[in-house]
Amino acid sequence: MKNIEKIIIFIIFISIFLCCSKQSKKSEDIIDLDNNVPVSVSDLFESVDVVQLETNKECLIGSVTEVFFYNNRYYIFDLKQQGMFCFDDTGSYLFKIFKKGRDRKSMHIWNLAT
Repeated sequence: MKNIEKIIIFIIFISIFLCCSKQSKKSEDIIDLDNNVPVSVSDLFESVDVVQLETNKECLIGSVTEVFFYNNRYYIFDLKQQGMFCFDDTGSYLFKIFKKGRDRKSMHIWNLAT
């Protein structure tokens, strides 16, 4: 169950980053990775919403590779299973897509980020 909570938190962070519009980089927007100052989530975001994904034998995710939020749906790519799971904005499981074949790079056709 703890893995599901980690996946949900990961999905939230990715969704927030993907939903933000592109803005010009100001010097105060740049994070210095050499400066090891602890930062809490509340320092970075005004609010955080947790969406618990439906869990059943049809939608068990093996390895989260990419997560996208598009048209009120979460698309979760699983490289281990070479497929994509789709959930609505409330976390309800909708469908999955798996491409059968020998080409391990075949999943790149589903990459919505490019």
